[in-house]
Amino acid sequence: MALLEVQNLSIRLERADESVDLVRDVSFSVGEGEVVGVLGESGCGKSLTAFSVLGLLPQGMKISGRIAFDGEDLLTLDEKALCALRGNRIGMIFQEPMTALNPVKTVGDQIAEPLRLHKRLGRAAARSEARRLLERIRLPDPTAALDAYPHQLSGGQRQRVVIAMALACRPNLLIADEPTTALDTTVQRQILDLLVDLVEETDSGLLLITHDIGIMAETTDRVLVMYGGAIVEAAPTAALVNSPAHPYTRALLQATPQRALGSDARLEPIPGTVPPPSSHDVGCRFRTRCTLATAQCEKSPPLRELGPGRIAACWRLEQGGGTAP
Repeated sequence: MALLEVQNLSIRLERADESVDLVRDVSFSVGEGEVVGVLGESGCGKSLTAFSVLGLLPQGMKISGRIAFDGEDLLTLDEKALCALRGNRIGMIFQEPMTALNPVKTVGDQIAEPLRLHKRLGRAAARSEARRLLERIRLPDPTAALDAYPHQLSGGQRQRVVIAMALACRPNLLIADEPTTALDTTVQRQILDLLVDLVEETDSGLLLITHDIGIMAETTDRVLVMYGGAIVEAAPTAALVNSPAHPYTRALLQATPQRALGSDARLEPIPGTVPPPSSHDVGCRFRTRCTLATAQCEKSPPLRELGPGRIAACWRLEQGGGTAP
């Protein structure tokens, strides 16, 4: 059963002098007990897509489409109804803990807050549960950490506190935006295992945003590849890693330290950078960096079905080793 269904999501930044498309016609779903990865470089629209689910887009951004959580369209809810979902049935792990945490509140109070608000726990019970959560995410000396302020913790410890806050109410849907960026490799593995265990224990869904293909390959069931604010490929994880169809997906794999994927192939960086949204026009947005680009790429390619659960948007899927129908 689909827990989250996003249909034709588009996000536009409205300014006095211009309108800029930031996310364009994005559709996907996250099922119960499923881990779905969103992969792409910085600036491809991954985080904006996640923020739109929780109604956390900055002012000036116009959103269209449909975002259904457990059958209810979130875009029709008012702020009070969204607040009842945030931190309760939908949890969010933010990428930057220093902006996600309140600098004048203790760690214990911040973890206890959603428990007191949504689960109606008393002060003592919420504090006890906050300590248990800190133990579960393997924060050293959890008792002392309860009374610490964010600035007294290391970056990795703060990130684990943000994760504990997101897990506090055992959400049905967890959105994790680069959740292990500030953590060392050993702790990364522990945290990812914890998130996957939560999905299995509660039959919840996890939307995992990352630019780390190694994490994606080891953790997710399906992957959405985004570029220029749009999905360019979607596939089951094993199929995407073993036979990527879109040139951008292949370029990402070739630019990744291959030991994460069990290969000794040569590392090949992607030339150029992700273009700013203001430069987006008609045509394939990856064409300025693509070695297969032709004049046909001046027109926008449609998403094509390549097989069960597989789609990609490219005029030249038959070239370069991609999978074609």
